[in-house]
Amino acid sequence: MIRKIYQKYFFHIADAGLRAALAILLIITIFRGVLYILFIPPWQSPDEPTHFEYVKILAEGGNPFCPRPDLELQKRIILSMDRFRYWQLVDVDVPDPLPDNFRRTPFLYRAASQLQKNPPFYYITAALFLRLGSERSILSEMYRLRILSLMFTLLTVIVVFFAAREFEPEQPLLALVCPGSLQKHLVEVWMAQVRVAPRSVFRLDDIDRRRRGRCCIDRDKNGAVQGI
Repeated sequence: MIRKIYQKYFFHIADAGLRAALAILLIITIFRGVLYILFIPPWQSPDEPTHFEYVKILAEGGNPFCPRPDLELQKRIILSMDRFRYWQLVDVDVPDPLPDNFRRTPFLYRAASQLQKNPPFYYITAALFLRLGSERSILSEMYRLRILSLMFTLLTVIVVFFAAREFEPEQPLLALVCPGSLQKHLVEVWMAQVRVAPRSVFRLDDIDRRRRGRCCIDRDKNGAVQGI
């Protein structure tokens, strides 16, 4: 089966130049992925603390279809966030004392949980990936999940390449353009916005929602939600 797939999709690619271009594209993807893994500060990828919590709960035997929050795990993640200057990087005041759960955490409270919000397939796969190694710190496990995300990205590039070859065999360049477009990832835009956005932007958002009558939010001195 694998041999047939190889012969159909790889061996008969139009020419050696196209195969080389695919290899270069994969190398670029790996290079960019490693840069993201190494240079994006811990917990600064979009919703990374809450995605990690979901995976970790499943890795420890939680029900993938009805997971429950782990407040002790949230405390450990918050301590790690504080260690790596999470508050300064998202431009909010450093909470004192530190909150004991995500729902009372400045900035993060807006998306305080991923549990039961997304399909569990990725989280189950990631949980199995975490189980492959011995018990490690949550920081090392976070980096392992980033590596897994890079592996998924590489798989996506390969699938898109061969899908384009299958649907448009007369357009070999399309097989490079489609996966190549994945290189311009929206995470770059998101990171740029978060790193430079002033706190007034988020406060104005709350004011706007109050004016529309959608919610009324009160916060304590740490920025945590008091009531809705």
